[in-house]
Amino acid sequence: MRVQLWLAVAACALMAGAGAIHADDKADIKAIDDFKSEPFKQYEREDKMRSLAKSGSAEAANKLIELLADDYVHIRDAASDILIEMKGDPVHPSLARALSHKNAEIRWRAAEVLGFRLAADAVKELAEKLRTDKDLLVREACARSLGAIGNEEARKALQEGLKQGGASSGACARALGQLGQADAAERMEKLLSAKEWQAAVGALDGLALLGPDAHVKAVARCAASKDWRVRIATAQCLARLTQAPAVAEARAAMTELLKDDDWRVRRRTVEALVDLWQAASVELLIAALGGEKEFIVHDIVNALELLSSERKGYSAEGWKMWWEGSKKELAAKPKRPLQGWLKAPLAGQLAQSGSGDSTVFFNVPVLKQNAMFVFDLSGSMRDPVSRSDTRIKFDLAREELAKTLSALPKGAMFNVGAYRYSSQYPPQTEWMRAFGDGVRDATPAHIKAANDWIAKVEVKGWGAFYEALTLPLDDARVHVIYFMSDGAPSRGTYVKRENLLAALRRALRFSPVTINTVTIANKGRDIEFMEDIGKEGGGACSKPLN
Repeated sequence: MRVQLWLAVAACALMAGAGAIHADDKADIKAIDDFKSEPFKQYEREDKMRSLAKSGSAEAANKLIELLADDYVHIRDAASDILIEMKGDPVHPSLARALSHKNAEIRWRAAEVLGFRLAADAVKELAEKLRTDKDLLVREACARSLGAIGNEEARKALQEGLKQGGASSGACARALGQLGQADAAERMEKLLSAKEWQAAVGALDGLALLGPDAHVKAVARCAASKDWRVRIATAQCLARLTQAPAVAEARAAMTELLKDDDWRVRRRTVEALVDLWQAASVELLIAALGGEKEFIVHDIVNALELLSSERKGYSAEGWKMWWEGSKKELAAKPKRPLQGWLKAPLAGQLAQSGSGDSTVFFNVPVLKQNAMFVFDLSGSMRDPVSRSDTRIKFDLAREELAKTLSALPKGAMFNVGAYRYSSQYPPQTEWMRAFGDGVRDATPAHIKAANDWIAKVEVKGWGAFYEALTLPLDDARVHVIYFMSDGAPSRGTYVKRENLLAALRRALRFSPVTINTVTIANKGRDIEFMEDIGKEGGGACSKPLN
């Protein structure tokens, strides 16, 4: 009897303990909540989040899941990263329950975390949300995660998602392509005619991963799509062709894509021909060089130089004579850069083009392109340039901008902007531009208006790089971004550098602007980050104070 009584008491104690929050968890959760409305306590808040995760408890996981929809968007990304690495048996069940949260932001982020964790025990819940969730971001995140998990049950769910159709079927097609699911190819081909661009792009990506040769006719027809993203994905899919008959079949489509009215499509098609790396690439690019009237001539010449290891300048006739007189042999193909083949020409190369570099912005060549000049408005931009130069940093920016605008190439268009992330709670953001309707002609009146506008801009708040670099993409006429900062991001969607660079690469896929950076930072790591951003955008990084 005593033994039975002791066991009953012990069971009650265990049950009571299971529902109680550990003292350390309670302290961390209180600090996270207390710091919520303190703008200058967000770094400490992240420290408490990492401390909380160490417990591995359900309470800790649930709190971190709650932060996936925090008022500070960088905290959401930090919570995702912490949950990805968090250890403890309650983590997967907590994330699986979060797939049914009323907040769609929490649902898609929880789905994404489960994928990074390769949570095979959550496949059933992910499959259910892929099938039923009303939010496209959630369904796409579920498809990506099922593709990452990749077991038999996950593949079956993706096949069902592909059959279901709709925008999220594109994410299913892409995931199945990554898994090498060849028996899904026929259904992917049928999806190419979907009305949703996401579905068609995903199907093209899936076929590209599986090998598009057997589907070249259907893929080539997508070159006539009304959506520029589908046309870009078409060029990128055709770049995966390996068989001569299929390449010959695709030539007409590639020719049309090189003539596309949308500069974004033409630029990505040039890059796709480098990826293709065949004799047809050279022939198509030489034919396009004579007809290209915009800055994409630089991309074509760069592509021809990569393919041939030759320097024949900007004359289509010169390249044609060389190709016909050579043995039509291509250079050895180098490893593809992570950010792709596109890059801005150097000043010396511009002189050969005949158009020249009529001006510079902090020593970065400015071409005849539609330019967006974007500035970091963080409070440190009010600091002196250096001990010997007492001008504030933002005055340096204003002075250089005025010089550049006064000498813009004839026919160029421009705009000036800044993204403000205020240092208050709740956080407020503002995308400010000299011209709210987009780029304007570089007339004296517009130049004066831009200089007057930036003279009145107040320098305060936090640095948010991702928004500053991607909001200009909303204006499809912007060809190039010049981004100036004196540090690194402390707010915005992404603060972690590798996350920001990866997200930027995704954003640039369908908006292949060139990004040039100007850094007046003092820290080596901040300078390296601005160099990485410039590299990601195929541009240059100027360091005027170094």
